[in-house]
Amino acid sequence: MTSITSSKLVHNLAKLSRKEKARFLDFVNSPFFNTHQPTRRLAHLLLVEFEDWQQLTKSKLSHLLFPDRPEDEPAVSNVMSYLMKLLEKFLTQLGLEVSDQQDIYLLQAAHYRQMTKLVDSTFKKAISPKNRLAKRGAQQLLREYQLNNLRHNTFRWEDRFKADESLSRALRSLENWWLVEKLDKAGELMALSGAGKDKLTPTPEILELTKLDLPEEEPLALLFQKCLLTMTDPQEEAHYFDLRSLLKTHEDSLPVTDQKRIHRHLLNYCAKRVNRNELKYRKEMFAIYQELAASKLILERGYIQQITYNNITSLACLLGSLEWADNFVEEYQQHLLPEGAKSAYSFNLAKVRFFEKRFDEALLLFGKVRFINPFYQLNCRVFQLKIYYENGEQRLLESNLENLRLYLMRSRQATSFSKLGKRFVVLLKMLIQLKEEQLSLPPKVFQQRLEKLKENITSKPSALMDKDWLLKRVDEARTQVPHNG
Repeated sequence: MTSITSSKLVHNLAKLSRKEKARFLDFVNSPFFNTHQPTRRLAHLLLVEFEDWQQLTKSKLSHLLFPDRPEDEPAVSNVMSYLMKLLEKFLTQLGLEVSDQQDIYLLQAAHYRQMTKLVDSTFKKAISPKNRLAKRGAQQLLREYQLNNLRHNTFRWEDRFKADESLSRALRSLENWWLVEKLDKAGELMALSGAGKDKLTPTPEILELTKLDLPEEEPLALLFQKCLLTMTDPQEEAHYFDLRSLLKTHEDSLPVTDQKRIHRHLLNYCAKRVNRNELKYRKEMFAIYQELAASKLILERGYIQQITYNNITSLACLLGSLEWADNFVEEYQQHLLPEGAKSAYSFNLAKVRFFEKRFDEALLLFGKVRFINPFYQLNCRVFQLKIYYENGEQRLLESNLENLRLYLMRSRQATSFSKLGKRFVVLLKMLIQLKEEQLSLPPKVFQQRLEKLKENITSKPSALMDKDWLLKRVDEARTQVPHNG
């Protein structure tokens, strides 16, 4: 019997928080949204009666939903489909609650029904000092455009003064919003187009955006212009530091969404420089992550993405900030999405223990990681290899190295990581073999081969995992023999 855990419905339900699951159950039971009894029953089964969904199959659900009928899995599939549609409506409702678009929807409904007085009163309420948003960001500019445009459309046949006034405001807001969006998206496009190699080819239209003379009273546009400049003129470090300074000056007046977008541009720039082996930008990137962690700007809806959790921990460890990394892993484990949270926590704590050279603890923690995706499968295996190397456990090292080689060769799941892993396996094998031949080689020849291996490791910086660790092991081997002989 196949579990229902691979279904679209269960996969998405797992992403809801405990509080959201309770609210969704209320939503499903509301007669305004749903009167279908089997759908209500299915929601209760999934959200109340069965915490472990692995126990549930469509066959079992058929007996629970339709106890007086023969087993009917297609009927269960239909009910699951109905519940999925209700989940989509529920998510729409959640999106509306946290957006600043409720006034817009009310104005639209009132405008289409020619409720002129309601449009006017709703508009005045929305722009009143009490309700005016203190932080002006891109979404606020768009909101101003939408409010004024709806007011213009409502009054253009009744009150030309109100209509013209609103249209003028709508155009100003639209122009400012569109400029900010173009600058932001152009910068993001440039970051993607140079992925890994920093070969940027900005178009004339993008370059024109960098030359616009923007007024200082529009700091949002200035900030995103600086973001774009870090990508179009990456050699000029001043753009990056100017952006950092400008953000510090205006961050209190910016909404969280725009602060996050600007930080993403800063991180993109640092990543470009790190990929070019300018390792001082690792410290810059780490400083940005520390700020985001301290301010909780790193969270989305109260959660941190596993890839971000992994990247920050790795960066802190590489820079030797092990106490900070330990605290970060512990503090932010509560913000991981429930799906795979235990594995992400064990994996990252194991990384910290590895860098602390507490290898036995690290191995135990890596053993607790469920291979929910190829990333964890490959990285756990590589860390285990590094531990066996560090401990001098030659037999375990060689057997596990061969197992990893075979896994990368056979596993379709590992395709996206296979090049990184395969090259690591080849280079580590070369290092092991070279160390085994050390006693039979003249010291000078041994040193030359180590130097050649080091060149091989550094020749393709974007196509090798754990390059720093490999380079350190090569340097250690070089210091173990005299240079003459």
